[in-house]
Amino acid sequence: MPDFPNRLTFIDVETTGLHSNDRVVSLGVVQVDMRGVSSGALQCACEHLIFDPEKKSHPQAERVHGYDDWTLRHQDLFEEHAERLRTTFDNPHLIWAHNAPFDQRFIYNEFSRAGRPLPEGTFGCTMQLYRSRHYGRASLNSILGEIGINRQSAHHSALEDAWMAMIVYLWLHGINARQSPPLDALTPSNLKEVPPLVGELPRRNKKAKRAGLKPIEPVSSGEVISRIVAGCRPLASMLLYIAKADEEFRESEWAILAELMTETASFVGATPGPNDMIDAVAYLEENPMPLDEAAKMIWGDERARSTIAQWVRKVTYADSIAHPKENEAISEVARLLQEARG
Repeated sequence: MPDFPNRLTFIDVETTGLHSNDRVVSLGVVQVDMRGVSSGALQCACEHLIFDPEKKSHPQAERVHGYDDWTLRHQDLFEEHAERLRTTFDNPHLIWAHNAPFDQRFIYNEFSRAGRPLPEGTFGCTMQLYRSRHYGRASLNSILGEIGINRQSAHHSALEDAWMAMIVYLWLHGINARQSPPLDALTPSNLKEVPPLVGELPRRNKKAKRAGLKPIEPVSSGEVISRIVAGCRPLASMLLYIAKADEEFRESEWAILAELMTETASFVGATPGPNDMIDAVAYLEENPMPLDEAAKMIWGDERARSTIAQWVRKVTYADSIAHPKENEAISEVARLLQEARG
């Protein structure tokens, strides 16, 4: 049995989108007493909060978390809970999440906006832990299917995803825990009742309690992003084409692009800041290369040519199953690469 710390914390966030200027919509926190897990008894404390992100969610993000803008604008601001929540995040080395770099960046941004910046540290990532031990699809849904566990909620619940990250962590350490999260915790504890919407959705008004708070300063380096983008733009453009073939760009697919860029950053000698990967993916999403041009550059680059099959497989199965439109996109990519070969 591994020598666990006495307590571990698992988190998940749902957001308004995938860009660095997007905000946290909900936060799930599961703190587990590791001293009793060997017996299969899970002693956990759960917290599930919802926030007004002060901006409208991207339609795809709204479909994932299930909260419309009218509901969200009646909720608390993150800063109203930041002082109390900060103690949960004081030791990032004991915090785990699935695809942790995504959650960590958004959490750090929210605390910085609230004037309560977190100490530097690294979250543990159950996705990376799985990939270090298994070959296959590493999205949370895929691993849960391998374990034989189903979600309870129709939408992505931050609390349920944090709980499932804990289940995955324990399973990877030989502990087969199948206890479900408490049903009452699946609804955010601070969810406020919303009055009926009469007529069209009114324009948002900034809340008075934000007066005097400075907006978060951008921490991304344009030069670093440029070097990362230049190092992987042809390959990333192909992956984006496949990921968006079914007209959705999911967080699990975003994670594959971020993984490619992390590897590229190391290769080109760039040191990304907290938001650089988010902004690099966003830039490429908005400025992809023409596919025929990307194919020619990939074929002329031995490193890209030798790894494209691996990356295509990862992005195709990032969300557990290959959509028929993704398969059509892969066929088009293969055709373009064959033409580039000449």
